[in-house]
Amino acid sequence: MTTYLVLTLVVIAGVTAVTLPVLRRLASAPLAWTAVALLAMTAVFDSAIVGFGLTVYDTSKILGRYIGAAPVEDFGYTIAALMLMPVLWTVLGRRSQPGSLP
Repeated sequence: MTTYLVLTLVVIAGVTAVTLPVLRRLASAPLAWTAVALLAMTAVFDSAIVGFGLTVYDTSKILGRYIGAAPVEDFGYTIAALMLMPVLWTVLGRRSQPGSLP
């Protein structure tokens, strides 16, 4: 049986494998502060989305642990975005530098 946790872990593992070489070179303090802000916003807005019934989870496929009204599995996608976006910004930003290859 596939659960949201399994799906989340597969996504995080894939994103980690792709982004880790670049993430190691980036400054950790801005990433940490961004993580705090995005995880807090995820807690607030995912709780609102779940609380208003816009998203409903199959309770047999979640861990049953929540932050606010949001299942903890939801936070995995925020973590994946926290890894992926700075790497994309860094890699794609290099391409837009004058004199670099398209």
